[in-house]
Amino acid sequence: MRRGQTKTRDRYFEFLYELGFGDDRHYGLAGYLHSLPFRWSFRRDENRVYDGSHMRREFEEEEGDDATRYFDMDDDECSMLEFFVGFAYRLCRDMFENISCQEFVEAMLSNLGLWDYDDDNDFSDGDVLEDISEALDDWVDRKYSYNGEGGLFPLVDAPENLRGVEIWTQASWWYNENYT
Repeated sequence: MRRGQTKTRDRYFEFLYELGFGDDRHYGLAGYLHSLPFRWSFRRDENRVYDGSHMRREFEEEEGDDATRYFDMDDDECSMLEFFVGFAYRLCRDMFENISCQEFVEAMLSNLGLWDYDDDNDFSDGDVLEDISEALDDWVDRKYSYNGEGGLFPLVDAPENLRGVEIWTQASWWYNENYT
């Protein structure tokens, strides 16, 4: 990788981090999420890849002529970090103006039990990485409860089994239950 590409990658990571976290305590978690490809098991959730890959275009717009198209991934794939930030960004931009992108990212990661993995954790420890990966796998494979406990958007009063509902709809129901 060329030196300029490394600087651009670093700026892109900082762009995602500031948009989705905005603190100074979760760099290790964000870095690990950025190393993992986003995957889905529910067919309609494939649409969420667009939200993640769209963040590259947002970054390129913000960087202007200084940004070169360096991304290794195609627009039909994204990292877990790009998914979380991109999905939160889209929800805030298109639907919910009274909650920030950072609040959405924190809520999703908290609901998965991952927000507590801050920089006080040793991200070179295989147990930490295994715990995070297991939580993500359980969510992707929809091994959470009927009402979404263990998923991104648990509900007190789920109108149906959330394991059979796409993420976008789950987010809408969660927002309505918690913010309206």
